[in-house]
Amino acid sequence: MSNNNFIEYEPDAETVDLIKRYENVVHRKSRDYFDEEEFEMIIDHYLSVNKSKEAIAAADRGSAQYPYSSELKLRYADILIIRGDVARALQLLQHVEQMGVNDSDVHFLKARAYIRQRKFKEAEAHFEKSRQMEEREDEGLRILFSAAADWIDAKEYRRAIACFRQLLELDSQNEYVLNDIAYCYEQLDDLENAAHCYEQCIAVNPFNETAWYNLGNIYSIQEDYEKAIQAFDFSIAIDSYNGPALFNRATVLVQLERFRDAVDTFIEYLKIDPDNAQVLCAIAECYENMDDPVMALDYYAQTLKIDPECADAYYGKGLILMDRQDYDQAFDNMSLALHIDTENPEYYYGLGVLLLRIDANDMAMQAFLRAVHYDTSDTESWIILSELVGSDLHRALAILDRACLHNPDDAAIHFRKAALHFILKNKKACLASLERALAIDPSDDNDFLAICPEAMTHDDIKILYSQYKKEI
Repeated sequence: MSNNNFIEYEPDAETVDLIKRYENVVHRKSRDYFDEEEFEMIIDHYLSVNKSKEAIAAADRGSAQYPYSSELKLRYADILIIRGDVARALQLLQHVEQMGVNDSDVHFLKARAYIRQRKFKEAEAHFEKSRQMEEREDEGLRILFSAAADWIDAKEYRRAIACFRQLLELDSQNEYVLNDIAYCYEQLDDLENAAHCYEQCIAVNPFNETAWYNLGNIYSIQEDYEKAIQAFDFSIAIDSYNGPALFNRATVLVQLERFRDAVDTFIEYLKIDPDNAQVLCAIAECYENMDDPVMALDYYAQTLKIDPECADAYYGKGLILMDRQDYDQAFDNMSLALHIDTENPEYYYGLGVLLLRIDANDMAMQAFLRAVHYDTSDTESWIILSELVGSDLHRALAILDRACLHNPDDAAIHFRKAALHFILKNKKACLASLERALAIDPSDDNDFLAICPEAMTHDDIKILYSQYKKEI
């Protein structure tokens, strides 16, 4: 049967000669005779080099020449399963059984076929029969490994875990099995169990750099950034050229706003991959966050030299130039960013801010409209849009109502609505919006108080505040 190992296949001299003889026959350059075992070798060779079409043609020839060969029929069924012709494979396996063959390979192949038909209970039963029929322990292990691989292919990760658990019963210290279980738990989004498995891998082999790296990724997803850095540090200590670990470590440092450390780590990464535009751009962003626009512009220039289509670099340059009040150059760079990435809401927001600074309010409104079109959760853009309609408070409320549809639990939008209703003397609507805002986040009321400070002189509003603000 075909196995799922990924060791590089190199045919020996005997196989090379056999394949040459066989292909001469296929192309009618010669006549030759092949015995049953040679056909098996020919089929196995083509499977090993991922030539299933040639393998099935060889199986056809072999089966025609040896119609009572169960081994050739089993190989034929194996190929049909690989090619997705499951119904035909099952018919062939039934024929083999009618020939009186009832061995482990028949049940093994039936299980693989049933998986592809998503008949999982039947597949489990046949895998178990196949394993029970094997007298040799190593063959039983092979079946479990193969079954687990098939379950993973079918995205049936819990069933794969069950196979791996049986393997652990035989060897509890098998770090490769533990790693595979961890992978399955990751696919199930069960990060706690995945982390536990990687920790077990490390307990077996503290120098397993991959387990340390994967553990770091899990801690990062869980936002346990300090533990993530420690895990990446161990992975890098084992292999100082571990580029992914260096990159992810730097990314975590950015999350922690440790920009200087992040730059140092990114620079270590550049020793491995000096022309990585993504990393150069990330360094530029770090310098921007450290209020060092000169170094930021330098790294943005390096980025664009390597990748002239890097939209983030143009946008980053645009932000720095806007801060320097070089609005024409800022506009040009932001426009280039949007030309490359036409659906980026962050870019539209930045362009909107720039246009407001040069009093191009109509164009700014179009930019903010594009921002919320591509990111309806961008509450800041929604609020700016409500401000840009000026004294038309009813239109402003209509914009905020649309914002609420997409962001029903955003306190800032409800506070803004409450303020506008207060100005319009819509007392009932004002109190409803204000209560909703206070229930979500009573500390986010600065906008409301700035727009209508006199609101706190009203008893009903003071009563509402007393109910929620005391909880702060």
